[in-house]
Amino acid sequence: MMTFTWNYENSLAGRDGLTPLGIAFLEEMEALGIVPDVSHLPQAGFYDVCRLAKRPFVASHSNAAALCRHPRNLTDDMIRKIAGKGGVIGINYYGLFLEEKPQDGIYFSRIKRIADHICHIMRIGGTGCVGLGSDFDGMDTHLELSDCSKMGLLGRELKSRGLSEREMEAVFCKNVLRIYKEYLKNDR
Repeated sequence: MMTFTWNYENSLAGRDGLTPLGIAFLEEMEALGIVPDVSHLPQAGFYDVCRLAKRPFVASHSNAAALCRHPRNLTDDMIRKIAGKGGVIGINYYGLFLEEKPQDGIYFSRIKRIADHICHIMRIGGTGCVGLGSDFDGMDTHLELSDCSKMGLLGRELKSRGLSEREMEAVFCKNVLRIYKEYLKNDR
């Protein structure tokens, strides 16, 4: 998996979209079996990938803009586009991407809010487009789901919202595995 940018313009992409080199990279990534990741792309670059990608792509650690209007989060249209291409959105646990307003100056990462984003994305794009993207290596403290040992808490929250075992299995692992299997096929 490879992202085109990390929060700043570079030779592959900027606020106006993918550069010619970025377009060539996308083509080569797909040919080599590298999953394109749009999580850090500005909107124009995101829509370039939507238009040009021939295979599924991912937003490895992004959330729903309808619930938190952070620029890194995805609009409902973007969620539909990823789902329409067979891609997956990995939910990010970072409080700043979950909540619009801090509590006492802190953006807490709460399991209920992670579940809100999962359920919203499932309503918009279907069960097959949601996974977990944590971003454990890119966040500070104030996390209820602070490491993988607490994953059962998220499972209980999703079950309390009516998700079936099959749906939870899809979110927790099967959707992301499907993408990797698609890219690892030797049929290119």
